[in-house]
Amino acid sequence: MIRRTTPRYPGRIGRFAEDRRGAVAIEYGLLLAMIVVALVGLASLGSAVRTTLYEDISTSFNRGEDEG
Repeated sequence: MIRRTTPRYPGRIGRFAEDRRGAVAIEYGLLLAMIVVALVGLASLGSAVRTTLYEDISTSFNRGEDEG
């Protein structure tokens, strides 16, 4: 089988299309972006859970004062 040695597209576009050096950096960047999005989502969810938890505790203490 004969392999093509010339780029599929001529000129700068061909060199850009055939270049694979930055592919790993882009993949790592996308992976990092997904991790950041997940952490931000978990942080906001955790904040909502904590707020609800503290409100529930406060409500239960206030009910105890009203009854006693």
